[in-house]
Amino acid sequence: MMKYWVTTVLMTVFASQIGLLQAQSVAFEQSNWQAVLKKAKTTGKPIFVDTYASWCEPCKWMDQHVFAESSVGDFLNQNYISYKLNVERGEGLDFAQRYRVTSYPTLLYFDNEGQLVHRIVGAPDAPNLIQESKAALDPDHQIYTLQERYENGNRDPDFLARYTEALTKVYEPHAAVATAYLEAIGVEALGQSEHFAFLERFVTTDYKHPTYVYVLEHRAAFAEQLGDQRVERYLEAPLKLRCYELVDHAEPKASIRAFLQDVKTMMPDRIDYFKSRLEFYANRGNERKQYRLAQKYEKHCRDAESLSAIARQMLQVYGDSPVQLNSALEWVDRALVMEESIYALETKALLFLALDRREEAREVAERQLVLSTDKGKYIMETKALLKRING
Repeated sequence: MMKYWVTTVLMTVFASQIGLLQAQSVAFEQSNWQAVLKKAKTTGKPIFVDTYASWCEPCKWMDQHVFAESSVGDFLNQNYISYKLNVERGEGLDFAQRYRVTSYPTLLYFDNEGQLVHRIVGAPDAPNLIQESKAALDPDHQIYTLQERYENGNRDPDFLARYTEALTKVYEPHAAVATAYLEAIGVEALGQSEHFAFLERFVTTDYKHPTYVYVLEHRAAFAEQLGDQRVERYLEAPLKLRCYELVDHAEPKASIRAFLQDVKTMMPDRIDYFKSRLEFYANRGNERKQYRLAQKYEKHCRDAESLSAIARQMLQVYGDSPVQLNSALEWVDRALVMEESIYALETKALLFLALDRREEAREVAERQLVLSTDKGKYIMETKALLKRING
């Protein structure tokens, strides 16, 4: 009798724990899309759809670390009807084509009539998923509602800025909307920090863009208003991108000469930087040349991103050479004085690890985790690095 009573109690406790875990996680519908649509119309609730592929590692990570979170379950269960759909089989095949699902995971939001209003591409962590899902309830942040307003002629600058940002989050073309924003505010307003910030985020890929040319021609005035470093960083961004294109696409020497001539005309004081940058990246992985070219290139670097990238390259090419790795530590330290970024901290932690200086690697990775948590990104990768350091 006692044995039966203990077994019953244990089974009850176990069942209650299972029920608690289920209550904490997202309650995905187990039917089909048509039944989900019917339930949405009946209840008046909008729909959240997690589209995934069976081989997708970020999708599996979300199942384990995001959809199982009580905060996520509480929010989605209260505000949405949730549905999980494998887009490689059954109704998922047509669904993916109809709603242009090409990356996984893609998270789709529908109103209670089944109209698509918003999407997220990628695997946000729990706080970011809740934040984005709250935004998806607000017509002022729903990407397809914004699209409709844009097509109906809304050209208010605040609206255009919000719509541009929404497009970039889901990797949709945003150049036309960004141009509309610039036309709405006028070039004279670009000297104001908030408008220049828009340029820094959304108009940084083409150094022949009319707005870029305007900033270049009025560089001194912009520098006086915004600071020389900030303006230089903006002006260099599309030139750096062009360096990558020239190397990665193995473009002919004539294209490289034309680019360097453009640099010499536009920013003559930076010609040595871009020459050495091109040479450095053109020889990526060349153990015989890379360190010498890095020493030449780093002398012309005035930004944290470039120095961190050189240091990371030394790690990849000379992973067991103390001479190159210690030089890389000096370069990444210079970068961190300029700006404490997640990338630079990770690079420094990896360098310490390669040099078998685990305690120092751990300290840096812990700083990285604090910064990652503050910024709400790269948290999973930072925790994985700490686990690797701790063995």
